[in-house]
Parts: sequence; C-alpha cells; structure tokens
Amino acid sequence: MYRHILIATDGSELATKALEHGLALAKHDNAHVTVVTVTEPWAPLDMAHEARQHRPDPIGHFEEMATAAANRILDGAAQRGKAHGVTCDVVHVKDQHPAEGIIATAKERMRYSPTVAYRHWSCGNCVTRLFPADGLSATQDGARPAGSSDFTTSTFR
Repeated sequence: MYRHILIATDGSELATKALEHGLALAKHDNAHVTVVTVTEPWAPLDMAHEARQHRPDPIGHFEEMATAAANRILDGAAQRGKAHGVTCDVVHVKDQHPAEGIIATAKERMRYSPTVAYRHWSCGNCVTRLFPADGLSATQDGARPAGSSDFTTSTFR
C-alpha cells in the first residue's frame, strides 16, 4: 500500500513508540522509510545567558550539542529499522521549527504524497500546525499494523 513512509521523531519515549509502529507498517508494506529529526534554531535569550556566564562560543556549543543529540536519535532509529528489516534513510534538519522541518523533508525526499506516522494523541497539535501553512489536507487511512489500536497514518495531498 505504501512505498515510502516519513517518520518524524524527537527521540522521546512516545516518539519511539510511533517509530516502532511506522517501522512495522513499512515492514508489512515493504516500504522505504525516511526518519527525520529537527533541531530548532538557537534562542537569542539563551545565547545571551550563556555569554553572560563567560562561556566561549555559545552558538558553536549549542550547534555541537544539537548535532550530537540528533545523531543519537537517528542512530537509534536506524538500528531499530535494521532490527525490523526495513531500509531507513535518516535526516537531521537544523535550525528550523519542527513543523517546517518535517514538511521541508517531505517535499525534498518524497516524490508523491508523503505519509507521516504519528500517534494521534501525542503529535496531533504538531501535525495540525502543518496543514494550514502549506495548504495541505489530510485523510485518515485507518491502516494499522497488527496489534496496534491507537496508530494513525495521515496522507498529505
């Protein structure tokens, strides 16, 4: 049914559950998976606080920490994909807000209507934010891997 599934994750326990469900769906449909994590831009007030603490290069330090965190998240996702027997690409989008980074990745990586796997009660607010900004609409497919009761997929058109 699906050829390519985009799964956004922040590495949280809840996002990891959504990742597992997305990987199970990909395995079932023999689909390719792209896993994306987005790190937000540095905040000027946070950087000013760091500078007041006389920490050298607060922006560079922030970028290093964000990259290290993203690498941990994506390495874990790739390992889970291998365990499921699913091919995964991993993408780190830097300096964007999550909603914009997810949509940018979908537009860049997928040549047809992207499918984003998420738990409707955990990321619903984030996904809802995606629709109006880009004029996208979503349809509920109801596709569920065996044994999952609260897994939802949405197809953007």
